[in-house]
Amino acid sequence: MNLKLATLKILYRIGALRTLLFLKRKKITIFTIHGVMDTQEESSSWEPLRPQLAPKYLEQTLELFSRYYNFVTIDEAVAILEGRLPSKPNCCVVTFDDGYRNNATHALPILQKYGVPAVFYVATGHTEEQRPFWVDRLDYALQFANIDGETIRYKETEITIDKSNRGTLARSYSRLRGILKHADMPDIEMRDYFDQLAESLEKQSGMSIKQIVKDDPWSAILTWDEIGDISRSTEITIGSHTVDHVRLGQTEAEASRDQVVRSKKAIEKVIGKSCRHFCYPNGSWNQQAVDILRETGYASAVTTDEGINDPGADPFKLKRISISGKKDPLFLLASTAGLSR
Repeated sequence: MNLKLATLKILYRIGALRTLLFLKRKKITIFTIHGVMDTQEESSSWEPLRPQLAPKYLEQTLELFSRYYNFVTIDEAVAILEGRLPSKPNCCVVTFDDGYRNNATHALPILQKYGVPAVFYVATGHTEEQRPFWVDRLDYALQFANIDGETIRYKETEITIDKSNRGTLARSYSRLRGILKHADMPDIEMRDYFDQLAESLEKQSGMSIKQIVKDDPWSAILTWDEIGDISRSTEITIGSHTVDHVRLGQTEAEASRDQVVRSKKAIEKVIGKSCRHFCYPNGSWNQQAVDILRETGYASAVTTDEGINDPGADPFKLKRISISGKKDPLFLLASTAGLSR
């Protein structure tokens, strides 16, 4: 056991974390999660380089936080922030980005066990076409292409792909993914560049994640039927993540409006009620995006900006904390109490 964890366990046992959380009782914490999968249980032709949250870790986290936090819906959280509902101490919202099927198969049973409501933000074009997300497509393509030592160029940046072992390949992938994710260029140009890169890698290997995505435990997307069933029979709120997972901060107004309106309508057609909540893909947003969401009937939008939300916070600029699964859940609890992670 390292010194930091040992110290946290002492603070936990003497009640110091509870005292710190009491001081932040009026703030609202929002967690963000993507895929939920256990590498020990799944048989698949591949395993992503991008970390996945293990179901066991999710359960440990929810069990711990249920002792200190009130889990609320996103509707309740927004109403509390806006002063329309009385505050509960230490409110927490759990959110899942992208609409992976494993959110339903692996995370939902755990959420139900602890009575935790959540939000699934879905990108409706990916749902409709059962199209893999670009991060998964790149991950798969890099693993199967014979490109060890080759250089991928993006503008002035060169990335040498190191496949000498899984760790070095994961670092190459992470660097390339980060460059594309934060590329300072119109989103449509970034996606065109990525499509050309992915097609080149897939042609070289003769393999594409598109061939397996519908049944792949890692990358499969929820279907409309599954989303409808989840909305009707659980405490899951279905929110929008645009149609094509576009970076709104790098997209022109007309195209942004089209993305958020079409996705909203598609979701509402399936769930039979209003879609009021939004998640910015890749955490990319600007004031133009905020204004469009307000104008088109949304009530909130979550970012990837790290932090906890104060009463009166702008509901279209909500901060979140990522559950990465890399450290003991006590570190996560300590960070929400105001201690460094």
